Amino acid sequence: MLAQEGYVAFALDMYGEVAKGREQAMALIEALVKNPAELRNRANAGLEVLKSQANVDAKRLAAIGYCFGGAVVLEMARASDGLGCVVAFHPGMTGQPEKDDRPVNAKVMVCAGEEDPLIPPDARERFISLMKAARADWQLNVYGNAGHSFTDKTVDAFGMKGFAYHAPTDQRSWSAMRALFDETFGKI
Repeated sequence: MLAQEGYVAFALDMYGEVAKGREQAMALIEALVKNPAELRNRANAGLEVLKSQANVDAKRLAAIGYCFGGAVVLEMARASDGLGCVVAFHPGMTGQPEKDDRPVNAKVMVCAGEEDPLIPPDARERFISLMKAARADWQLNVYGNAGHSFTDKTVDAFGMKGFAYHAPTDQRSWSAMRALFDETFGKI
């Protein structure tokens, strides 16, 4: 969808393999969560690939991510140079540290559903506290009547409590991201 709107889009493969089921996917995620240095290395390697493309303006870069990818872009806001902004859609936020002294190098937006079991109120408060401590330019958009994976039209088939597609939130969060892009980079 970004490419259709005039942006150069690059999808990073954080795993290096295709999971053949939910258990394997969770194992791949867990391995990276337990090894933050490797997570940062892979994310930054992807960013370098993007920067090296002839049709990319390296002074106007953003990163967006969904679920685990949202957690990755939140890490990139601290660990990567050159990003103007990051947008995390329904990221898992239950494992945030008490304190993180690293600076936040990009504008940060988190789009979360109020009913998301992976972003409970205490996790939202921890995020706010971390962003304030870093004196970051941040926003947390919490959408009512939405849970986790509100952008995924296929998630309802899994029947998982707190996980559901929510069309109004999907559209509103995309519009919020576009507004942040326009603010950060100017209109395309």
